[in-house]
Amino acid sequence: MTRYTVTATRTGRWWALQCDEVPGALSQAVSLEEAERIMPEAIAYVAGVPEDQVEVTIVPVIPDEARDHMEAAKRLREESARANRAAAEEARQAARALRASGLSVRDTGYALGVSKQRAAQLVNG
Repeated sequence: MTRYTVTATRTGRWWALQCDEVPGALSQAVSLEEAERIMPEAIAYVAGVPEDQVEVTIVPVIPDEARDHMEAAKRLREESARANRAAAEEARQAARALRASGLSVRDTGYALGVSKQRAAQLVNG
């Protein structure tokens, strides 16, 4: 299986499609999903390879402002995931400290604002 990159440029209501590795493989599509479906045939035809050996990655050309926002959103999601992992570890440490101080699992859960079952998971996790 060979992966090909297809650049998709918006022109009016169509996406103009061109394979980076096989410049003669051109097409157009109404949607990026359609582009993903139709480009393997165009690439296979021009490159002289079996269509079932073609995988495509569609790379849409998007405005800089949108790309900047997309990158910021990705960065924030990654930061959020790190913060969630850190918060989970702190909750485990708090549960263990509460249990070590003599609180029951039920009271540990109450103090943490979670069920006793969740408190037990935190203590043992």
